[in-house]
Amino acid sequence: MASEAFRGAIDSAEAVAFDVFDTLIVRPFWRPKDLFRFIEAESKRDGFAKERIDAEKRARRTIRPEVDLDEIYSVMDKRFRDLKDSEISAEISFCRADSDALALFAYAKEKGKRIVIVSDMYLPSEVISKILEKNGYSGYDRLYVSNETGGSKHDGSMYDMVSKDLGLSDDKILMIGDNARSDTSVSRSKGMSACRWIPLRERYAAGHRKEAKYAAESLSASVLAGVDALQWQENVEPDNYWYQIGRRYGGPMAAAFTMFIRDHCPSDADLILFCSRDGYVPMKAYETLCGSKVPVSYYYTSRLLCKIFGDGNTDDPQDLEQAVVSFLRDTGRAKDIGMPDEFGSWKEQHSFMTQHRETIERILDEGRTRYLNYVHSITDGHVSIVLVDTTTMRYSAQKAISGYLKDRTKITGCYYAITKRSDLPCYAYHDRSREHITWSYVNLAEYLFSSNEAPIRDVGDDKKPVYLTHLSSDEKLRIDNCDDIHHGECDYIRFFKGLFDSRMPSIDGGSVDRWIKLLFGCEKHGDDRNKLSGTLWAIDTGNKEFRHLLFRPSESLFVLRTKMGKLFHRTFFN
Repeated sequence: MASEAFRGAIDSAEAVAFDVFDTLIVRPFWRPKDLFRFIEAESKRDGFAKERIDAEKRARRTIRPEVDLDEIYSVMDKRFRDLKDSEISAEISFCRADSDALALFAYAKEKGKRIVIVSDMYLPSEVISKILEKNGYSGYDRLYVSNETGGSKHDGSMYDMVSKDLGLSDDKILMIGDNARSDTSVSRSKGMSACRWIPLRERYAAGHRKEAKYAAESLSASVLAGVDALQWQENVEPDNYWYQIGRRYGGPMAAAFTMFIRDHCPSDADLILFCSRDGYVPMKAYETLCGSKVPVSYYYTSRLLCKIFGDGNTDDPQDLEQAVVSFLRDTGRAKDIGMPDEFGSWKEQHSFMTQHRETIERILDEGRTRYLNYVHSITDGHVSIVLVDTTTMRYSAQKAISGYLKDRTKITGCYYAITKRSDLPCYAYHDRSREHITWSYVNLAEYLFSSNEAPIRDVGDDKKPVYLTHLSSDEKLRIDNCDDIHHGECDYIRFFKGLFDSRMPSIDGGSVDRWIKLLFGCEKHGDDRNKLSGTLWAIDTGNKEFRHLLFRPSESLFVLRTKMGKLFHRTFFN
């Protein structure tokens, strides 16, 4: 904003009149009428939003041009009339100060200017006063609201009241508001000076054209873009790439997933287990947004531990054997059996493992006993557990813990995304089982949700995790980026909570995907490891094979080869 021009105009005036909505006050939705869509979704009262909009038109046509809220609801379908108080409370709860306008308001006060506030609005003045006071606007002379004064900015009569009450000639009064006609043209026709306020939505859209176009798609899109605009205005760490990735994308993904967990958590659930590493950010989001609604715990697990201590995934014997080799090497037990640092071929490796089968099985049994003791230490006494993980195809963690606890505890899986359906009791925010290319969406969620922990290789007798110590440069870089990513995500989650509090909206998965697609459109393929487009991500159980986090056509052959390899092992080793 060109604040110097506004301040200069304030300096030249004796009194300043401010508009309210989209000037001093903004809402966390892209369009004002999306508030009605929110109330419809929250109340599960289909048709409310359209009826609310139509009723206002009918009331203005049949009762009077400047109607109040009571008059609007008096002509509404009787099914919706009880939602008036919900609308009022939502306005008070959700409205926020435009921080640039608040600074300008404070400047006018500092300069000793007389201040009035003018609004063509159906809400009662007492409600608008509460909104203003809550957001830092105080010390003004008077609030004029059209449905109570009978005069409006639109027809100019409100400006006559203002100049008369202030006892000032019109040329001594400055009007600031976003409506080019009512706030600017009409006030000028009365002899006042006027500056059109560029509303936050327009300021944001000037540099975010794709986001602005996206915002009109749905209520969820309106929320995502509206919140992004509010945070954009705060201008926190604008040049910190990973902070911005966390705030603008990881944060919305985590908040949306948390709302999904809230909405679908079984009523009898007495514990939510968040799987380690990529369950870290969802757990933090749940704790912030949902508090202690259901107790939560962080569950140390990994693909490797599920394979060697869980169901084994015996459909791919080579993969299982490789997991055991990784476990032995990464935990230092390989030296107990004289395992070489490298094998010349899988055949040589298989021969060695067969030769030392008895010792290896003893080591695995000891590890399985330790791990089972750990699992019982966090689950005993619970009868209905929700297991939260980011993505799954094989449901390894859910199968493993169900096996550990047998039939004593009900385990329900909750996933950000699944890439294959299962008969296990579970629910998924994204069902990608029928999508052909899910690489980027799946990898990005795991990357942005992951903790700054190294891969987990075992759990000790003290029930603490044993981490992989020999990390690749790409894994070290991921861990280094975590602090900035988590900072951005946590800022978003706290901001989301502050905006909506106990009335946090559900956000549909399709809208989140399309929001993330805007990010993909900005990420050009390159090899800069300090950008998502150049980031490499571990794709194997041993965390030794890395591929690009975001899909590239050049990865197509690898994907095909992987699928054919798994088919080969299922065919010849079963």
